[in-house]
Amino acid sequence: MTANGAHQVPIHMTEDSKPPDNHLQMSAAELERFPPPVVDNFRRAHEVLSGRLAEETVQQWSDCGLAIARKTVRSWEAAAEYFEASPAVQQQLPAGQFLRWA
Repeated sequence: MTANGAHQVPIHMTEDSKPPDNHLQMSAAELERFPPPVVDNFRRAHEVLSGRLAEETVQQWSDCGLAIARKTVRSWEAAAEYFEASPAVQQQLPAGQFLRWA
């Protein structure tokens, strides 16, 4: 709470958002090692997918993206594309097929 009695919202949250889960925080923290497009695309896709999929499915999806990013020095580019494409691909596939694509 601030001096005027208002609640202070952490930087990573907005007034309307729920607190991020531990897995999201760990994934985002690890992705910070990579260039901004990876982090930005991850956050945008995570916001969309977490509203459509079960938490476990979103965790598996983010783990796949992290695995891609860790492969080689330039694999962060593929991970950025993976995160960017994920919401559109998920819209076309059921959850089970989405994870096979991921």
